[in-house]
Order: sequence, then C-alpha cells, then structure tokens
Amino acid sequence: LYPEKLKNIANPPYVIFYKGDISLLDYNMVAIVGSRKNTNYGEQVTKFITSELYNISYGVVSGVAAGIDSIAHREILSMGGKTIGVLGCGIDIIYPRFNRYLYDKISEKGLLISEFLPGTKPMAYNFPRRNRIIAGLSKGIIVVESKDRGGSLITADLALEYNRDVYAVPGDIFSEYSKGCNSLIRDAKAKSLSNIKELLEDYNWEIKEEAKLKV
Repeated sequence: LYPEKLKNIANPPYVIFYKGDISLLDYNMVAIVGSRKNTNYGEQVTKFITSELYNISYGVVSGVAAGIDSIAHREILSMGGKTIGVLGCGIDIIYPRFNRYLYDKISEKGLLISEFLPGTKPMAYNFPRRNRIIAGLSKGIIVVESKDRGGSLITADLALEYNRDVYAVPGDIFSEYSKGCNSLIRDAKAKSLSNIKELLEDYNWEIKEEAKLKV
C-alpha cells in the first residue's frame, strides 16, 4: 500500500502510520499551504481555490496546522471532498489541541498520516520533515500566504526539487503575510496564481468562465 508518489522523493519515509481512508494516497491531490496567522484575504482565497479544486475532482493535502492549512481542510470536507492531513507528530497526538474536531473529521472522512512513531511530540524540527511528504503526495503546491521565512517556503522548495508545480498567490506589498509569496514570484520559483484559469490551463482541466480569482 506504500504510495508510489513517495518512493521517488529524497529520503522517503520508512513507514507511514495512518487513520482513515488509505486509498487517498493514490488520489489526485494539490497541496495548499500558508501562514498559521492568515488574513481575511488569505481565508477568502483559500476557500475559493479549494472549491475550484473540488469542482474538478481534486483533493487537498495540507499539514493540519492553524491558519491556511485548517481552512483548506475544513472547506474541502464541507463539500464532501477528499483531503489528506500530514502530521508533524505521532498519529495519536492532536496538534494544535484546538484542532481536535478537525483532526477527528479528517480521520473519519479523509486520511491522516504520519511517519513519526505514536507518541512523538510536535517538536519544531519535525515539521520541515513533514513538509517533504506534503510536497511528495501532491501534483502541485499552492502557497496562499507566507512570511519571508516559514514552513510554506520550505514546502515550495521541496516541491521544486521533486519536479512539482509551484504556485503562489500574490498579495499586498505592505503585508508581512504576503512577503513569502511575492518573493517566490519575484525569484521565479513559483508561478503567479492571480487567476484560476492559470492553474486549470496548466493541467488541461475544464475552465469555467465564472471561475476567476481577482487580486
């Protein structure tokens, strides 16, 4: 049952612990990642992109963290879509604690996975390791909001290393939560996702005229 997608990444996990529907490891997925302290703009963008992915039968991979991750998971689940949550701790540890309801929903309706032994605490150095799995399971990565440093940028770099497509949503040049995305675009590490057509055309997905993301 070990997913083919992870066999070809650098340092693939030796084992995967899971709760939920293990078949989702082979489902078409796009990762949505971003700041733990999102803005209202980031929330609106995340909900819109997630709904469009649902409309074309794609699921969402993210890290079950506060902020953008949680919004993406909740939105796709609310529509009956597919989602994978990749944990930076043991499969039996709920982190952050206030995400218990989301944790339970993902394990019931989607899939939770971890490479860490049960009981492993959510130590800071676990999360960069976790991010390589998010990148590996995804067809592409969308960074919605990010500061100039953070886990989302690590995930984007890993995705590039694994030959995945990377997109970044441009944001307010005065906002610290858009610095990371704007830098990815400036440095040509990511395509600017200012209109949902850009994503759909890249994958030859059906384009809906009303599906426009204006920024």
